[in-house]
Amino acid sequence: GQEALRAFAGRVRQIPQAMPEMLVAQLLSQRPLQQVVIVGEADEAKDLIDVVTRDFAPDRVFLLLDKEAGIYLGRTIPHLIAMKKVDDLPTAYVCRAFRCEKPVTDPLVLLEMLGQNGPSQQ
Repeated sequence: GQEALRAFAGRVRQIPQAMPEMLVAQLLSQRPLQQVVIVGEADEAKDLIDVVTRDFAPDRVFLLLDKEAGIYLGRTIPHLIAMKKVDDLPTAYVCRAFRCEKPVTDPLVLLEMLGQNGPSQQ
């Protein structure tokens, strides 16, 4: 945890490129991991996928839940079965700390959601 990060802080400051995983650990200790699931086929979900993959984000995990993946992963990760398209459009689910936001189909709304550090406060 924090003790290990403190122990290597000097080395990370001197040569950050030598310890990329330590830097990712530091980042993840400061904010929760962001999980993004896009439901739909890759060709139809291209605009949503582009938003998720446009920037390097080591605190983000992305899963494309197409028909094939849905069948396979639904058997081992049951909560994925509940993630469906909205209005038959490719749909993105953004989750943090075991809590998912309302699903979105608009790439601009998704971009705004990914810029936040935590679930929206409404």
